[in-house]
Amino acid sequence: TLTWIFAYAGGLTVAGFAAVFVAARFQRAVSRPLQALAATAAEVSSRQHYAARAAEAGPAEVAALARAFNDMLTELGRRDAELA
Repeated sequence: TLTWIFAYAGGLTVAGFAAVFVAARFQRAVSRPLQALAATAAEVSSRQHYAARAAEAGPAEVAALARAFNDMLTELGRRDAELA
């Protein structure tokens, strides 16, 4: 029975490490594109540089957010040109 306890504890430990590894990979896959989008937003805000574009990368939802952000920048740039 002690052998089974150690085997069970070892299995849980390996599963825990695997879960942490997988979670870290998913976290990076989402956070990097969001950080790039935030950097683009900061550039647009500080320089009114409406030609800047965010990379449409990452999971589908993040890519859709970047696409919508780029569409918004296109519209803002068009309106800014009309006012000039």
